[in-house]
Amino acid sequence: MDKRPNVVMIMCDDHAYQCISAYADTVIKTENIDRIAKEGARLDACCCTNSICSPSRANILSGLYSHKNGVMCLEDNFDNRQKTFAHVFHEQGYQTALIGKWHLGHEKENYPRGFDHWEVLYGQGEYVNPRFQTAEGTIHTKGYATDIISQKSCDWIKARDKEKPFLLLSWHKAPHRPCIPAEKYKDIYKDVKFPEPETFDDDYSDRSPAAERATMRFFDLEPEDYKKPKPSFSSKAEEKRWIYQRYMQDYWACLKSLDDATAA
Repeated sequence: MDKRPNVVMIMCDDHAYQCISAYADTVIKTENIDRIAKEGARLDACCCTNSICSPSRANILSGLYSHKNGVMCLEDNFDNRQKTFAHVFHEQGYQTALIGKWHLGHEKENYPRGFDHWEVLYGQGEYVNPRFQTAEGTIHTKGYATDIISQKSCDWIKARDKEKPFLLLSWHKAPHRPCIPAEKYKDIYKDVKFPEPETFDDDYSDRSPAAERATMRFFDLEPEDYKKPKPSFSSKAEEKRWIYQRYMQDYWACLKSLDDATAA
């Protein structure tokens, strides 16, 4: 039997480090993620090459800067003629699999390569009853995306050739907005009051023009983000705080399923 270590990479989408209790004093504890940090390594000094969804994935896969791998924004797809770290593992005799979010294009020239097995969500993917693309076609699944990706990942590990080491990329959609929690966790944090960050009332007066023009504030959220009808407010500040609490309730409910997934 090959004694080389197995590698499992679990990746979330838009999971702030401040919402991992191994890194911060959070209201909700991410117990299973914290266990991985305790038994492994916690990285406290990291560099993000490109923080946007598709470009970050291309950076990770290729080891190249965005202007080198060709994925510089969300509309760019990944040219799969490029060598990725999955190719390197595969060439060294590892079994390789990718299950979950891809978001790097769905034509043949964008298909994941270097993997013995792959099942990827279409585009951003759906939280509920997601569709998966495979080399053979589309798989329609029923259930909640985080649970499904976790189960598919576990099933592949169980079915693999036990004589060979493996590399598994288990890449989740959650907690990307609009956050849709699993039905069992839909209202789990409805009575929790989440603390506001120090920059909550920042007026951007001392920020760059680019930061001031960004449309990523709570007033920029859509009804699909907070889902419930807005009550009447006495001020814009009160409305902003209501939107924030609604958003955080669903965000953390999505994280609850992610933390469950890491226990699997």
